[in-house]
Amino acid sequence: MDDTNFPWQEWHKRALAHELCLDGWSDKVSMCPGGPGFQYNNLKRDHWVELHTLIMAGRLQVFKWSDGAFFCLEC
Repeated sequence: MDDTNFPWQEWHKRALAHELCLDGWSDKVSMCPGGPGFQYNNLKRDHWVELHTLIMAGRLQVFKWSDGAFFCLEC
């Protein structure tokens, strides 16, 4: 999978450049974008299922920073 299809590989850089927050990351997925050692190709099938479920439920979201919300990645 390349960065075009999965833009999370450089999430921390993109989040800073575009002032984005990631909210609702699952505790069941120990690695998170921007975290130390995060590699999307190390995620297991059950991780993908969990993230898909959260996205479809509207609980995993990417949104624009608000004032004072610099540290808004919850994982």
